[in-house]
Amino acid sequence: LALNESIWSLGSEIFSPPDLSGLVSERTAAEAMIMHSDNTATDMMLLATGPANVRQFIAGLGLVHTQIPDSTRILAAYLLGLPNYLTATYAEVLQAFENGSPLVNPFLNNVETMASSASDLVKPNFRTVSDPAAQDARNSAGLPFG
Repeated sequence: LALNESIWSLGSEIFSPPDLSGLVSERTAAEAMIMHSDNTATDMMLLATGPANVRQFIAGLGLVHTQIPDSTRILAAYLLGLPNYLTATYAEVLQAFENGSPLVNPFLNNVETMASSASDLVKPNFRTVSDPAAQDARNSAGLPFG
């Protein structure tokens, strides 16, 4: 996966922009995303799998109140009120953040958000990835991990 200015996002402790660029394996990006909450890694995985496929996988697990943004950079740009939030560059988002721009849009919104509910995450019969139904959801969503 490409690691460069086209994918960099704020909140990236592992793939620290602009210090790193090059190619990264899916496994390394997934590890940085899951174990270190690295936003650039999250965006790399979202780009590789497609946000719609991830949303389909989430829905297939029965998580009906869980929402994800198209990318963490798009989310940050939207929250900061950048008019070009869908195409904002890392430099534009970083500049707005460093200039102390206030959050213009609320974190919970109907455009770009990242949220879930307690009822989605705490269920007596939650399906795990090893569950055949969850495995079917992963396969139909085309996700490369599981």
